Amino acid sequence: VCSSDLLSQIATQLELTDEELDQVLAGMRAAVKGEQPKVKPDDALIAGAEKFFAERVAGKSKRWVAQNEAFLAKVDADKDIVKSASGLRYKILVPGTDPKPVATSTVKCRYTGKLVDGKVFDSTANRGNEPAEFGLNQVIPAWTEAVQKIGKGGKILLYAPAALGYGKEGQGPIPGESVLEFEVELVEFK
Repeated sequence: VCSSDLLSQIATQLELTDEELDQVLAGMRAAVKGEQPKVKPDDALIAGAEKFFAERVAGKSKRWVAQNEAFLAKVDADKDIVKSASGLRYKILVPGTDPKPVATSTVKCRYTGKLVDGKVFDSTANRGNEPAEFGLNQVIPAWTEAVQKIGKGGKILLYAPAALGYGKEGQGPIPGESVLEFEVELVEFK
């Protein structure tokens, strides 16, 4: 079963034009109805399609990496942002109270995560603003490092290079090589 979300992800990932999307949908429609496609797939057509898809994905990936690098350069130019030895960039907005959590703490946080294009990929605000609870050593390395810098009631803005986030592969709506921006509030920890 192909959901509209999956089709949207395919069209977005491959940057399909309306005409190309119409052709894909026509092929899917013919397949569902058991009809012969207008173009009989042969080895050359399949190889051509694979090349087309690979070129589209590679082109988008190259532009995405450049956009991420430009974003980090802008962050690095901001003198209010601290860069740690790991490459994490952060700004403590509210320090919170002492003590602070450690890597093995269980934390409850409110947060919003964005890509460099401003698209929110996850937020507790979208789930009734209830804090999420998790082990601090069970999340991306940027979170493990950053959340230890604030205490209860603290807020931190962090910028995670891909190596401290979801790496080259990405995850779900997060493309590979993504720099991630988070605003995190530490509600409590144990």
